[in-house]
Formats: sequence, structure tokens, C-alpha cells
Amino acid sequence: MNTQKKGSAVYLIILLVLLLLLSVVFWIYFSLNSFGVVGLIDVNSFVILIAIFFILLLSLAIFYANEESKKIKKIDSIIKEIGAQNFDIKIGADLLNSAGAVGSVALSLERAISNLNSTNKSLNLEIANRTSDLALEAVKFDTAVNDLEKFKLAVDNASDHIVITDPEGIVIYANKMVEKITGYSRAEVIGTKAGKLWNMPMSLDFYKKLWDTIKNKKTTFTGELNNRRKNGEVYDATASISPALDKNKNILYFIGIERDITNEKNIDRAKTEFVSLASHQLRSPLSIIKWYVEMLLAGDAGDVPVVQRTLLDEIYLGNQRMINLVNSLLSVSRIELGTFIIDPKECLFSDVVNTVILEQDHNIKTRSIKFSLDYDALIPPIMLDWQLMHIVVENLITNAIKYTPVGGEVKFTAKIEGKNLKITVSDTGIGIPSLDQTKIFSKLYRSDNARLVDVAGNGLGLYLTKMIVDSCGGTISFVSTENIGTTFTVLLPKTGMIKKDGTKRLE
Repeated sequence: MNTQKKGSAVYLIILLVLLLLLSVVFWIYFSLNSFGVVGLIDVNSFVILIAIFFILLLSLAIFYANEESKKIKKIDSIIKEIGAQNFDIKIGADLLNSAGAVGSVALSLERAISNLNSTNKSLNLEIANRTSDLALEAVKFDTAVNDLEKFKLAVDNASDHIVITDPEGIVIYANKMVEKITGYSRAEVIGTKAGKLWNMPMSLDFYKKLWDTIKNKKTTFTGELNNRRKNGEVYDATASISPALDKNKNILYFIGIERDITNEKNIDRAKTEFVSLASHQLRSPLSIIKWYVEMLLAGDAGDVPVVQRTLLDEIYLGNQRMINLVNSLLSVSRIELGTFIIDPKECLFSDVVNTVILEQDHNIKTRSIKFSLDYDALIPPIMLDWQLMHIVVENLITNAIKYTPVGGEVKFTAKIEGKNLKITVSDTGIGIPSLDQTKIFSKLYRSDNARLVDVAGNGLGLYLTKMIVDSCGGTISFVSTENIGTTFTVLLPKTGMIKKDGTKRLE
């Protein structure tokens, strides 16, 4: 039995004893009266005894009530302390050991205070942690805001024209260079369709390709285009338009970056025009030198001694290399200026190939090259510019022969594949170093191992080949491993080349 139950039992026993004494007194008194014993306990004495009993009982009740009242006041005080969030208050043993409801309430309060104290400590710890996290987040937010301000400042003052649009292409931001390059104010630009104010209509295919790239394929579009300023002036530009996607690959907005390259284009045009003019001026004296050397070698001016003939042969070869270089430079300048002619006529592609092979027969035999031809007999006549196609095939075959060691192999393949005429030239030559492969189609570029094999090369052959293939709507690619070999692949529409007007043919 616990202390609380013992306290209750004491009060109950005292009460029962008093009641028992009262019962005994009544029993004795009434028993005596029933036997006719009078005077043993008179009425006055009995009344006094009863009064004393009730006084004792009342005193006990008052004492008990006072004790309980004090305990209740203590409990009330404790409850007020709890209300004031004082969870460290202690409940005395007198309350915990109390009988009845007071003891039960005290015990419940002790449990409640213990739970509240534990919860309060946990909450304080959580608040401290959250306060620390919030302080850290605030620092990060301030840093992000500062970074954003720096980014905005950088974009606003960038040297390129930058616009941001919604998924439908409506401009929602434009930087300062938009005003400088196009002549339109930012107020005029924002809210309009991107480029509507300043664009100079390109071909419909250009815009279809652009929109398909950024909207459907959701990738970056890059390309050159012509635009028109507010004052009507046309300018050249390179554009890069990228979609910004959310985690579900939905388009949030587009970022368009445009660079005015008019000055660079003008410089390139000036250089190209200079090369074209210089090449024209060089052709006449080179042709005269070639003509006179041929006359001397033919003996038109009399017999030529052996030593002089050797020197004349060197002059002739050097002059021929100069003529080839001038012709290549002229061809490049005409392609870059857009003045060259594409004049396709129906012909057999095999005639072009056989002509080049015949021209290279001496080199093939001299270098003991194992040359194989795999030509699909089902290739029908195709609309080709014979001269342009000759340049493409000649460059691919001569390079394969030139850069393949003596006794190596070169294979030429042509066949119809889908909608294309596929041309493949493979060799077992020196290959293209991996570091040079991205630049192999650049103008005047030659890899280090190619320069060791042939000092006289000019680095224009593959550049010219790619320009012709691109102009004809085709593609050229290659795979190569150094010291193992290279395979070039050209795809041309099997419908042939498209006619293009111009002023000059390629050499």
C-alpha cells in the first residue's frame, strides 16, 4: 500500500472508531433503559457525552478541511507557475503523499511538469537549430541576391545583344546592347515577338530549322543571319538561342544571344577580295613562265644541256605548284564571296571518278598503292556540276594516295543509300592526330604529321571540298586513327546538285 493510500486509511479508521464509540454509547444507554435501570447514566450526562463526541468529530473535520485547503492552494500555486512556463517547479512530498483526489492531482501534475519540461527543452533545442538554419539561409539568400545583382549587372553591360523570352517567344527582358545594335529601345522591344522588329527575313527553311531545334528538339540553335537596324541598315550577326528547361523538361523561357559581326565580315570580305585580285594578277605571269619553260624543255630555243634541263624541270614543278595554289585561292575566294556558279547537268558519276583515277594512275603506280574501286553499277545518271564534283573526288583520292605509305591501300566506294549518293574513300595512311581532327576542315590548316610527309601542301584542299559539298546540300565527315588510316564519307542528295547563278566558275 503506498503512502497516499495509507493517509486515506488513517482518516477512515479514526472516523470509524468515533462512529463505533458513538454506537456503543447509544447501545448501552438504550439497553439500560430497556431493563429499567435508571440513574446509572442520566440524560444530561449522555447529552454532554454526545456533544463532546460531536465536538471531536467537528474538530477532526475542520482540521482535515484546513489541511486539504492548504494543499489545494499549493496545487493552485503550482498550476499558476506552470502557466507562467516555470517547468522547474518541484511538488512537495506532502502533496504527493496526500490522500484522495489531492494526491492524485499532485501525482498527475508531477508527470505533466516532467513531460512539459522535457518537451520545453526539446522545443528550445529545435528553436535554436531552426534559428541557426534560418540565419544560414538568410546568409545564403543575401549571397544569392548579391550574386543575382552581379549577374544582372554583367548581363546588362555585356557586349552582346541578349534577350529572354517566354515559351512563345515574347520578349520579357532585353539588355542595353539590344538598343545599341538594333536601334530599338528596350521599351519598344519588351512585349514583342523576338526579332520581329529588327529581323531581315531569311529563307523559310532557316526559320523552320531554328524553331524545330529550340522548340521541338529543345536544344541550342546557332547560326549566322542578316538583320536590319531601325534606321534600315543591314548587319551580319551570329545568333545562339537556348531553351531553359524545368526538371520535367518543359520550356520555361528562351535565352537569345546575338553578336554583331558586321565588321569581322567586312574584314573577311576585304581579305577575300584582295586574295581574289592578287590571284588574278599572279595567274598571267605564272602562265607565261609555264609556257616559256615548256618551250625550252621542248627544244624550241635549241638543245638544252642535261644540267639546265634539270633546273628547268624544278622551275616547271615549282611554277605548277604556284599555279595550283593560285587556282585554289581563286576558288576559295569565289565560294566565300558567293560568286561561283553551280551548273549541274545530267552525267554519270562514274565518268568523274574514272577521270580522276586516270589522272592519278602515275602516282598510284609510283607509290605501289593497292587501289580498289567498288562502284555500284545501279547508280543512275545524276544532275552534277562536273567540274565541282571533279574537285571533290580529286581532293579525296589525291590526299589518300599522298598520305599513304608506299605499298599501302586505298579504297574508293560509291553507292546509293536511301536518299543519298554515298561516297567513301578509305586509306591505310598516316591518319589524323586526335588533337587536329576538329580543325581539319579549316582554311590553310595542316596537321603536323601531314607537313612532314608533304611540305608543298597548302591546306586548302579539304576546306574547298567541304565548302563545295555544303553548297550542294551534302555533308562530309571522317573517322581516323593516327598511323592506322582515315575514311572520308560524303553524302550527296541522289537527286543531284541544285543550280546556282554566279559570275565565275571554280578553277
